[in-house]
Amino acid sequence: MGFGFIEFDSIDTAVNVCRDLQGTVLDGHALILQLCHAKKDEHHHKKVDSDKSSTKLIVRNVAFEATDKDLRQLFSPFGQV
Repeated sequence: MGFGFIEFDSIDTAVNVCRDLQGTVLDGHALILQLCHAKKDEHHHKKVDSDKSSTKLIVRNVAFEATDKDLRQLFSPFGQV
C-alpha cells in the first residue's frame, strides 16, 4: 500500500475531510486519514507564522492502482488539490 500527503487551506477543512472521508474505499482499499502535526522543535521555530502543519493530512492505505485522477476526484470537493 502507498501513502501521500494533502494540505488544505484551513484546519476546519482538514478536520472535516478527515472525518467525512475516513474509511472511504478507493480501488478496494479503505483509506486511513490522519492529521499531521509539527515536531516540537519545528513548532518553536514557527512562533511568528501560524502552524500550518495541522492543515495537512496523511493518507494511508492507498492502492498502488489508484491514479492522480482518482485522488483529485475524491478530495477536490473540499478545495484545491
